[in-house]
Amino acid sequence: MAYTTTSSVDYAQTAYDRLAYFAFRPEIYYDRAVEVQPTRQAMPGATVVFTIQNDLAIASTALNESTDLTPVAMSDSQVSVALAEYGNVTVTTAKLRGESFVEIDPIQANVIGYNAGVSIDEIAKNIIQAGTNVDYSTGTGVLPTSRASITPLNTFRAANVRLEKARLRRANVPTFGGAYVSYIHPDVSYDLMGETGTASWTDPHTYSQPDEIWQGEIGMFQGVRFIETPRAPWFGNAGSSPTTTSVYGTLFLGRQAIAKAHSIVDGNGPDPHIVPGPVTDYLRRFLPLGWYQLVGYSVFRQAALRRVESASSIDDGTDSGQDNSVVYTASAASGSTITVTAAQATYLQSITSTGTTVTVTGAGITAPVVILSLNTGTGVLTLVADTGGSIGTLTTTAYTFSWTENQ
Repeated sequence: MAYTTTSSVDYAQTAYDRLAYFAFRPEIYYDRAVEVQPTRQAMPGATVVFTIQNDLAIASTALNESTDLTPVAMSDSQVSVALAEYGNVTVTTAKLRGESFVEIDPIQANVIGYNAGVSIDEIAKNIIQAGTNVDYSTGTGVLPTSRASITPLNTFRAANVRLEKARLRRANVPTFGGAYVSYIHPDVSYDLMGETGTASWTDPHTYSQPDEIWQGEIGMFQGVRFIETPRAPWFGNAGSSPTTTSVYGTLFLGRQAIAKAHSIVDGNGPDPHIVPGPVTDYLRRFLPLGWYQLVGYSVFRQAALRRVESASSIDDGTDSGQDNSVVYTASAASGSTITVTAAQATYLQSITSTGTTVTVTGAGITAPVVILSLNTGTGVLTLVADTGGSIGTLTTTAYTFSWTENQ
């Protein structure tokens, strides 16, 4: 008796779900922080100028009955926002649209729409994170004096929140409904909530109406509403060497921190607009779809914008961006032995214990080596060849260590 099986006929084929799934996408937060926009713009222009009227000095001295006053001059300051073009475009072919097992046009529209929103939001973020009022977190370590001196001990603490709130208050910066706003990375909020506990936080629904809650808002602490986002400022391996500490920026904002201006002609507005490109080929095979905006952002009031830079206890050397490999190097000097600093020895020991490949180059070393042992007190390394043999006599006075970490 003969059975008809899948090898007998061609009816059993691979099936595909005709639904396209998109990458995990971070939310769009930063453009919402913009409050200052033109309301009575005189005309289109390459730059939009905002004017801030300065107050007079307090006059608290009693007047003299028979002496007239000396007039004082009023003054102002101005903030200029330069416009720039931003956009992106994709083009699909007739062959792709005709042969694809999913409908391409909705996918193209989705990708372009999200790219428009997150790209413009990134431009706003870059302006916000470039404010000049910067503090560094002490954590459980020594107070850093710069980004490059931040160590893994300099994590974000509750004291940082109190300090930034006090400095905003001292500058008379208005609040958003009684509270300031902070953008915080999940790695940093992990440390902050671990120190404070969740009981000292106020749930957003207890102080805001549902339509007043900011996207990503996780609660209020010490009079600051926190928005958690993996797109908060992250400076990979910008901290102290050789620990290659990643640095996080936690942003604090009051009202009128950022200004935004945009073109008011040719369909431009406060948001990017989708542009179906012209089909110009003879057979109408190539279908463009893109987005465009003529827009600009600028810090409006520096006093209303602050940043705290810190480390995180759960820093793994990665942010929310695309994974990549980074090569690090450190140098050492000696004659017949290699001696590094105690800090370098400790770090090299820690990365070799996790399986990271370390190579050493220099005169006298002709093959990849393996660090056999490290004396973290003296910094003396014992090395063997990767093949198990001796590496010979070390004759140079300078050696370079390099290691690669996947991020």
